[in-house]
Amino acid sequence: MRGNLHVRFLGEVAVRLPPYPPRAVGSIPIARSKIVVRTRIRHRPDRGSLLMSRFPSSVDTLIIGAGAAGLAAARRLQEAGRRVLVLEAGSRIGGRAWTDTRTFSSPVDRGCAWLHQADKNPFTALAKAYGCTLAAHDDAPWQLFSQCERLPASEEKAALAAVDALEQRIEGHAGADRSLVVVRSRQLARALGLRDAGAAGCRRGQRATVGSRAPATWVDEAELAGSRGVRLGSRALWCRFAGCAGRAGQRDRLSRFARSGAHQRGVVEAADCIVTVSTGVLRAEAIRFLPQLPLPKLHALDALPMGHFTKVILELDGLLPGLPAGSWVADARPARDQTMHFLCHPFGSRLVIGLAGGAYGEALARLPEALAVQEGFARLIECVGVSHGRQLVKGAFTDWATDPLYLGGYAYLVPGGGEARVALGESVDVRLHFAGEAVALALIQTCGGAFLSGQLAAERIVAARR
Repeated sequence: MRGNLHVRFLGEVAVRLPPYPPRAVGSIPIARSKIVVRTRIRHRPDRGSLLMSRFPSSVDTLIIGAGAAGLAAARRLQEAGRRVLVLEAGSRIGGRAWTDTRTFSSPVDRGCAWLHQADKNPFTALAKAYGCTLAAHDDAPWQLFSQCERLPASEEKAALAAVDALEQRIEGHAGADRSLVVVRSRQLARALGLRDAGAAGCRRGQRATVGSRAPATWVDEAELAGSRGVRLGSRALWCRFAGCAGRAGQRDRLSRFARSGAHQRGVVEAADCIVTVSTGVLRAEAIRFLPQLPLPKLHALDALPMGHFTKVILELDGLLPGLPAGSWVADARPARDQTMHFLCHPFGSRLVIGLAGGAYGEALARLPEALAVQEGFARLIECVGVSHGRQLVKGAFTDWATDPLYLGGYAYLVPGGGEARVALGESVDVRLHFAGEAVALALIQTCGGAFLSGQLAAERIVAARR
């Protein structure tokens, strides 16, 4: 490692590429102009000079976004001796990996929480090296309820087997790429003994409205097997990995500038640029590219909209009886298209976390936080009843769907999207690169996949600049 990463918090970004040069002939190198990134940094007028004095005007590689992909790329490039600057529009690092250590009595991940496929996940080794406690979670027990009573063991086993059968049918789909709406047919639901085939979301947590996704895009259970929970959350990993523990004061000071005050424009020149923001941000054109991105890149963005996967975080005044720490609870017969399942008391905490995806998750995100919390607590009571006597102490709701820095939880592939992830991940003129969970080809839709994609983008730059 070559010291701390330089992370700067900003407002608006415009990326200007020089006119695309002709391709090289044979082995003759081409002289390339630098990428110019114009930023608008929000700051307090009385402290603006301090901020800009620490904002370099020229670096080797500029990275937009300080999430998993951005920080992984930055660290690899730093190890290769390149001058790196990371620009972040939020007030913290980590992106959709965000551990809240202040709101509740226990840390809780508002974004990604599990290390999927732990034997291959790059964060597993980091977590162990940093002394984080990991807990296996693949075999966490499920309890299904109906009308506030747990299902008899035979019915519960049959219901879970029905969901497994539905998942296998989806994963085993072959032939034409078509909408997942086909799995919601009444005939299939009756065959599986389910009131609504869409209730399979209680095991998967639909990230997108079922009818908008293709069977080929459904994340294979084996792909994410071997999940581990991190006791202190993802923040413990990020602060250590990014080397920011000793720079928290500076980071907080800059983030305060980002929340209020006037604006000051800045220009950064770089030989290479890695863009790691979500497809939601790119599709909203929150970052402007001059000239416009090539048509294949725009087509790829069209095929990778953001799905929604949200959490209602509930802190109770005690533990729910009969529910082991880290276990799952779900209503066996949820209201149509209103599936929510609950992670109970992770690591023995008093927290219960409701998970909702697709159109229902997005609808919850449109509500004021207090109403979304009330909805989540009401669904929990509808599921397990009130005989436990526990009261809600505090609640929170994740707003990834409405946060302009993300505009969703994960990028999903629409039916017919084909190789959009590959197309989005391809470099533009060898200088402009893209990384993030949307372009990951392994561990897709996960923080680990984003990390690997950031490393890959960095390796491309290192190889091209040798």
